[in-house]
Amino acid sequence: IMTDNKKKIIKGLSKQAINIKHLESLIKENKFVNDAKVSIDHVGNIEVSVTQNTPTARIFTKSRSFYIDQNGTELPLSNKYSARVPVIVSKYENVDKKIDFFASKEGESYLFLLNYIRKDEFWSKQISEVDINKKGELDFLMQIGEQRIEFGAPESVESKFFRLNVL
Repeated sequence: IMTDNKKKIIKGLSKQAINIKHLESLIKENKFVNDAKVSIDHVGNIEVSVTQNTPTARIFTKSRSFYIDQNGTELPLSNKYSARVPVIVSKYENVDKKIDFFASKEGESYLFLLNYIRKDEFWSKQISEVDINKKGELDFLMQIGEQRIEFGAPESVESKFFRLNVL
């Protein structure tokens, strides 16, 4: 990324000739990068620290497929990487039509639910697919067995999962 696929040469440049802020901005343009810090040590070595965006779910709609991260930002698919995250199959029209639906006010409750699943040790291993119907209600398909959990609207998430755990 910093060398633009080896078109720009950084090796051998003086410390003064390297624009650290520019290199950071180049790295941050990548959708899979959440944050980047670039520095140069006293010898002249460039040190790069990158925090990766973590896919939370893979979304399939009628017209497209993409990942979303923990903030609801859409991430492109990769030929080199396949994340082990729940699959979201959506027939809910707004998910398909609205770019960054999960980062919007309307998608906030869906994102909260997906992050809840991601962070919960039990549910993250159990739920393999989340179906969103035309009304925006949710059903879960489990990893083992053929159980379907009708979750309903993405509201009172913690309370609903608590009651499911009790069962």
